[in-house]
Amino acid sequence: MGCRHGPRHLAPVWMELYAMQAILCSQAEAAKMLAIGKTKIGELVATGQLETVSIGARRLVKIASIQRLAGVGPHQNCELPQ
Repeated sequence: MGCRHGPRHLAPVWMELYAMQAILCSQAEAAKMLAIGKTKIGELVATGQLETVSIGARRLVKIASIQRLAGVGPHQNCELPQ
């Protein structure tokens, strides 16, 4: 008898991970997405218009904040809590 937890058991996990969308990107990638320069990205981060997360020495931009700024994506019609 073979092990019932072989490669077939892992297939759903791999498919789920493959289907996941990125939630963070580099500041350079954010600049490309918004078609602006890295200096402007720095200004948007400094003013809080773009949210970032620090992981080690890297500062990554939350893609949800890029979508909010651009007015696209799942957060475009969200109301802010009062």
